[in-house]
Amino acid sequence: MQTRKLIEELLGKGKRIAVPVTDFEKREIALAEIRGTEELELKSSGLLEPKRTALRLLSVKEIGLVVVPGIAFDKVGTRIGTGYGFYDKLLRKISSSVPLVGFCFEENLEKRLPAESHDIKMNIIVTEKQVIRCE
Repeated sequence: MQTRKLIEELLGKGKRIAVPVTDFEKREIALAEIRGTEELELKSSGLLEPKRTALRLLSVKEIGLVVVPGIAFDKVGTRIGTGYGFYDKLLRKISSSVPLVGFCFEENLEKRLPAESHDIKMNIIVTEKQVIRCE
């Protein structure tokens, strides 16, 4: 699900937006604030990330909501990612009071996905057809 329009709309309402900065060597994600989508560029990884000249890193303590991508989600908030564990590592650092919102297409919403004890569940799943408050 494309998030550019959402980012632009939220920036237009004066919201602070942080986007991921991926470190493939460390297998981690840092968070950087952007003030406009023109601060993003396509990286060799194929991901849109902040230009180095616009890099304003944030602490996880400054985050009030996280939009989490995934390959698939289920209605209880279980997520299947790409398998690299980047988001799992990031989400463990974020306060449990911060809402986690999974974005996916309706066709990627499964009835039930396998979950392990270390998996962090989403609070809300958003598709192009519905918003699900996870149980």
